[in-house]
Amino acid sequence: MSIEDLKSIVDKLQARIKELEVKAGILPAELPPALRMVLIGPPGAGKGTQAPNLKEKYCACHLATGDMLRSQVAQKTPLGIAAKKIMDQGGLVSDEIMVGMIKAELANNQECSNGFILDGFPRTIPQAEKLDSMLAENNTPLQKAVELKIDDELLVARITGRND
Repeated sequence: MSIEDLKSIVDKLQARIKELEVKAGILPAELPPALRMVLIGPPGAGKGTQAPNLKEKYCACHLATGDMLRSQVAQKTPLGIAAKKIMDQGGLVSDEIMVGMIKAELANNQECSNGFILDGFPRTIPQAEKLDSMLAENNTPLQKAVELKIDDELLVARITGRND
């Protein structure tokens, strides 16, 4: 048997494995186009509710900055240690640390290979500029920014748990 014959057999086996994984629901039939977006809006607007739906639809990762920050602190990573020191003093974590955490997550989280939904960041123009710069360096520019708007009365009701 020649090397070409073996390559042909391997290619056929790989195609069959993929076909079975799709059939079993392990893999989507086709990956949707990559999605790189931010969800912005006030607390209670539904960012954390909608992001998992988008994650599933686009096979992208959901990066909630608050969760990332807590995870980095718990794992005692260099960024987490720096963030904890600032938070313990009552300060706000710097934009550089937050962008560094996002950059690390994009580089190391396999779920992010088909894009990301960023939730909770950026909140300011300087944060947006730093994020944009980091994404440009990685050749993964942001594609969409979606603002979730909600009536103030409904927002207060959601946050306070009142359903009048």
